[in-house]
Amino acid sequence: MSMRHRLLTLNVHSQPDAASDGEAVLALCELFGRLRPTVVALQEVCQSRGAELLSESPLGYRAAEPTAVLRRDLFVLRLSRALAELGLWYEWSYLPIKLGYGKYDEGVALLSSEPISETETLTVSRTAEYRSWKTRRLLGAHIGGAWFYSVHFGWYEDPEEPFSEQWARALRGFGRHPCEPIYLLGDFNSPAEAEGGGYDLVTKSGYFDAWSLAGGREGATVLGAVDGWEKNGARGLRIDHIRSSRPFSGGWACRVLDGKQGPVISDHFGVYAEIEGG
Repeated sequence: MSMRHRLLTLNVHSQPDAASDGEAVLALCELFGRLRPTVVALQEVCQSRGAELLSESPLGYRAAEPTAVLRRDLFVLRLSRALAELGLWYEWSYLPIKLGYGKYDEGVALLSSEPISETETLTVSRTAEYRSWKTRRLLGAHIGGAWFYSVHFGWYEDPEEPFSEQWARALRGFGRHPCEPIYLLGDFNSPAEAEGGGYDLVTKSGYFDAWSLAGGREGATVLGAVDGWEKNGARGLRIDHIRSSRPFSGGWACRVLDGKQGPVISDHFGVYAEIEGG
């Protein structure tokens, strides 16, 4: 059965001890209310390592790992509670991946307006050391007969953690679900503009770019001087993508939280797509 998905991804670059995090929550609440996304993937989702621990599992939370620690200033927790206050109910999951800036638990998250029936995690980097900033893991959720992943891969030209190896490990993980559609949402750290790079590798592996198929324009999601891309100057790059393992027809895509479709709240712009898929 074909379903219409409203998909959103954003590298939110959260900093729980900064006022900008509260502003980001408010901006996302407005965007959720306007677009009503069905599945949302967030990257660089942080909590302060010194913040108070939660004493019980929050409403709507679906644990990806039973040992994951949740703290009161976790960005996705604050977002889910703010959405609930507006009458927007989302189930959500969070995977802490690595130590960020020496003081944050940094990870990825998924939110869904439909029930999450199952979750899984995939380690795609060579290292799984929590204190290594190059550790990369993916968070997956089974929702309505399809698998959705929040992804944050390493830099596509990193000689120590090659994107090609990370992608190969991801593909082996996705191979557990050969009969179901797979959607990848997130920061691929691979510019669509770089010929022969990670973007082309993902395409050749049979994953379709929702942005291209839905006719998106003004696609750059980073504009140069952001974390990890300082040498890029002012040139914009499209490194945040929504990918589908199956082709689709119809739909549309746009940038969000880019100063035009909502305020800029991160060093990345968001990507939103409505597509008809399995």
